[in-house]
Amino acid sequence: MAQGLVNSSIVTTTTGLPIHVEIVNIALMYWPLIMAGYPRLGPAFDSATEEIAATFPSLNVTQVYLKDSSTEGTFDDWLTYYNPEKTLAEYFFAAEKSGRTPPNITIFLMTGVVAENSLPTAQVSAELDTLLMTIVLCPVAEGIWPTWRTVTVLPIMTISRFYQVMLERFHWSHFTLIWDTTANNFFTMFADAAHNYLAKNSKSQMMYLNFNSQIYSAADYAHVMLKISEYSRVILYAGHSEPLQALMTAAAKLNMTNGEYVFIASLPFRHALFGTFQWKSPNQSSDNPFKCLLVIEPTPVPATEELTEMEHHWKQMSKEKYNLTYGQDEKLNPYTASAYNGMMVLAQVAEELRQSGSNLTNFSGRKVAAAFNNRTFHLKTGKLTFNADGEKIPDMSLTQTDPISGEIKGVMELEASTGLLVTTGTLKWPAEWPVPNEPYCGYRGDSIRCQIIVNSSAKYGVALGSTSALVIVCGMLFFSLRSRAVFHCLRTDYESWWRLEMEYYRPKKTVICYRSYADIRFT
Repeated sequence: MAQGLVNSSIVTTTTGLPIHVEIVNIALMYWPLIMAGYPRLGPAFDSATEEIAATFPSLNVTQVYLKDSSTEGTFDDWLTYYNPEKTLAEYFFAAEKSGRTPPNITIFLMTGVVAENSLPTAQVSAELDTLLMTIVLCPVAEGIWPTWRTVTVLPIMTISRFYQVMLERFHWSHFTLIWDTTANNFFTMFADAAHNYLAKNSKSQMMYLNFNSQIYSAADYAHVMLKISEYSRVILYAGHSEPLQALMTAAAKLNMTNGEYVFIASLPFRHALFGTFQWKSPNQSSDNPFKCLLVIEPTPVPATEELTEMEHHWKQMSKEKYNLTYGQDEKLNPYTASAYNGMMVLAQVAEELRQSGSNLTNFSGRKVAAAFNNRTFHLKTGKLTFNADGEKIPDMSLTQTDPISGEIKGVMELEASTGLLVTTGTLKWPAEWPVPNEPYCGYRGDSIRCQIIVNSSAKYGVALGSTSALVIVCGMLFFSLRSRAVFHCLRTDYESWWRLEMEYYRPKKTVICYRSYADIRFT
């Protein structure tokens, strides 16, 4: 465990005065097909409220659900017209004008909205000095939101750090980050955040590419992969599985799936919404191009009997209270557990602040947010680790799909508590691992190492030839200058005689004209 990181388990006591905690729910979505819709999250909120009442009797927790007329209509209308920060500010100031006794702790709880709504809401929360807790969205920059905390399962910044650790660990100085512009909103946010993070923190050189999978043809994918092959051996991908299959199929035709290149995809969690990042070769063939694919994803939470019972209870509540029936084999998406986690960690922090006994009138949002920093909470659903900036850091795994059996196996893990990359399994790679940083002779075949090897047998000949040429030139220059100093040659059509130029005559020497340089003698 990292130095300064605190283990936190639930401790309850009746010491001190009871306090009122008001949770203001904003951006609730009632459409059952939405992953963060209230029919899916509501059961987790309800069970957490019951557990809080039993575990923390000195906390008076009340919830307010904000909903305005603009939320009526279709989901697209809701996305277009809903303004959560405006609704939140109106509620806050209306509550102040009403003259009611304010709660000791006010918390703004946001379930799920598009990214464009989260930043203005976070700004309003910071101005009002009130904690904002999000279930789905997360900050995409480090340490700049003093009143924003999240329990999301979307590990945007953690995956970015995972990339950086791998680049440093395996000495990859060139890489390509490529993303699909038509992919789920998570991948859009992630690609932008990863690009900014790696450009700022990584020493490796990056090529940043995007493409539109809705209009791309096989020729387009081949062109992109050819461009990548001339720059890097490491390809980081953000997008759904279908475009990745098209990219890797094009790569296979360019002989880029023989183990000399590595493809690394990222997933917030396994779900049909993102596609199938798991393949099995037909006819037990080992020629599957996806044997060169690795996936970064959250480490699965161990299935316990208690957690299994909770999930079964949430499904029943969704059916009985929220008119949502899960399919026979349909699993709960991780946002449901995040809703439960958010309520429970908020209650634990509120209880700790209550026991501190300082300024029970109204706790600052910054003080409440700071109580999350540098600690790990242990809940029924697993552990939640927050770093020094209050960012939730999940355990992340690097997984590989066996191309024959189709089984997903973890090979490495980035530990949340230490930030270290540790080996957890055997990586089956068809060539040398780690993948070399570049081809042996360079991407254009002009590496100095190959030039030395190719020309090593001739280097002495080249040196000798250069020396001989230099001697010849010097000799010619010497005779030319010497002849000009001694005589001047006049040639006619009838004879080839050298005639003495009297102005250069030297009394102590006799110069006789001969027909050629070879016959010249000095006396």
